[in-house]
Amino acid sequence: MSKDLTKVFNGVAIGFKEQKVNLTNLWKASGKTKNYQPYNWIRFEGKEFVEAVTKELNAEPQSVLSTTQGRTGGTWGHRQIALAYAKYLSPELHMYVNQCFFERIEEENNPELAISRGRERAIGAYKRKGCSDLWIEQRVKSIESTLHLNGIIGVHSDDARAFPKCANAINLNILGTTAKKYKSNIGLRPSAAIRDTFDEITLTAIDLINLLAAKKIQEQDYYGNTECVKAVSEVSSKVSTVLH
Repeated sequence: MSKDLTKVFNGVAIGFKEQKVNLTNLWKASGKTKNYQPYNWIRFEGKEFVEAVTKELNAEPQSVLSTTQGRTGGTWGHRQIALAYAKYLSPELHMYVNQCFFERIEEENNPELAISRGRERAIGAYKRKGCSDLWIEQRVKSIESTLHLNGIIGVHSDDARAFPKCANAINLNILGTTAKKYKSNIGLRPSAAIRDTFDEITLTAIDLINLLAAKKIQEQDYYGNTECVKAVSEVSSKVSTVLH
C-alpha cells in the first residue's frame, strides 16, 4: 500500500499507512475489552507471529511495530501483523481488513479504478456529514483541480516548498489571510481542512484558480518556485476581485 488511507468499521476510523495499519483502532473497532488491546496481544497470543514476521522480513522490530502520538496515534503494525491481529479480534473484522488490502491491490493495478473509488469515498464521507449534493460536487471538483495544479507545480518548481507557498497565495487572495489565522478566527482545529468550510461559490472560485494557474504555468513555461507562486498569486488575485 503506497498511500495513506482511512477506512471506517463500526464507526471507528482505521488508518492504513504504507505497509502498516493502526492496530489500536482495529481493537477499538472490534468493541473488545482492554484484555484484547494490541499491547497484550503482542506480548502473548501474537508474540510468536510478530517474531516470525520480523525474521521473515529481516527487519528491525521498530519497522514492523511502532507507536505514534496524537489524534491518529496508537500502535501501528505491518500488514501481516494487522491481518493476524484482526483475525484474533473477530471474523468480521478479519474479512474487512482483507477486503481493504484486496481493493488497494486492485487500485494499484488499475489507477482509473483508484480514482473512481477515491471519488466515491469522498462523496460518501461528505454525504454522511449532511452536505448538499451541489456543495459536494463543487468540493470534489476543487479537490481534483488542486491535485491537477499540484501536479503541474511539481514539474515546474524547484522543490516541495512551492506547494504551501502557492496554497498560501490563494488563501491570501480569497480569504484575505493565512490558513492558520483563518482557522484561529473561526475556531477550527489546526489539522482541519479549511476548504470544507467554504460555500459553493468560493469552491467554484478555487476550482477556477487551480485550472487557470495550471494553464498559465504550462503555457508560459514558468520554472522555479518564484515564478510558480507568482502565477498562482496573479490568477487568484484576479478571480478574487470578481468573487468579492
